[in-house]
Amino acid sequence: MRGLAILMACVASMSASAFDLSGEWQFERPARNGTHMGKIVIDRDGQVGMAGRGPVQSYSQCGRVEMAGKQVDIVFTSVKSPYAYVPDHFHCDLRDQGLRCFNDDGMGKEPELFLIKRIGGIPMADRTLEDACPAKSKPTSHARPVVDFG
Repeated sequence: MRGLAILMACVASMSASAFDLSGEWQFERPARNGTHMGKIVIDRDGQVGMAGRGPVQSYSQCGRVEMAGKQVDIVFTSVKSPYAYVPDHFHCDLRDQGLRCFNDDGMGKEPELFLIKRIGGIPMADRTLEDACPAKSKPTSHARPVVDFG
């Protein structure tokens, strides 16, 4: 009986890890200075771009997603904003209705929970986030050119 419980826990953990987070997400969250809302786009490689708006300013961030079981961290590593803004770090639990999260940025943990909901797949031609998170360029070859010694 105990073995069956362990097996079921492992299967549940594996299926959560295999959950595809790629797509377009939306949030509205309480923060120190008022409500912030925005859109998050996660690509198939786990790279994240976000366009947000708070009471004082609009801003954009980019970073990555880290996932272990039903625990999902959205770690923003860069910010573009007209005023000082500390990159966010959303700590989330995967739920049926979306991601239930709290923010823990460079200023400390914000205790209020908020929900990030999926609103669609990966946008085909969304240019909203290119300033903060430029599109990945194709790798350039550093091989020596072919020389004809003919």
